[in-house]
Amino acid sequence: MSNCQWTIDAHNAVQFSGELTRDTVPPVWQERQQWLNARDHVVLNVTEVTKVDTAGVAMLVNAKKQVGLQQRELSIVGASPQLRAIISVSGVAEVLDVPFAGPTATPTKVKVSHSSIAKKR
Repeated sequence: MSNCQWTIDAHNAVQFSGELTRDTVPPVWQERQQWLNARDHVVLNVTEVTKVDTAGVAMLVNAKKQVGLQQRELSIVGASPQLRAIISVSGVAEVLDVPFAGPTATPTKVKVSHSSIAKKR
């Protein structure tokens, strides 16, 4: 069985490790008062999260919503490519505001000449 652990690190950020999945999110969410409270700006460090699914993303969205209702801020740092991809396809990238690195969405034009294709045949 997989698990997810959380601790408060030396910089007062919440450090998650393990898996944020449908199996692990319920107990972590039940403890949210402990890791969401007592800070005006909550930082969730997910660098050590090894696996995430849509339940993990939903937990992050709900944490952001709960903190926002209290006029506080929440930031997510250390997002893996897997987490970024799930956030993107789930349509919550603007809600979670996780920085995305990489190429722009602008398509690249490639010029192909017919004569170069014909030569390869």
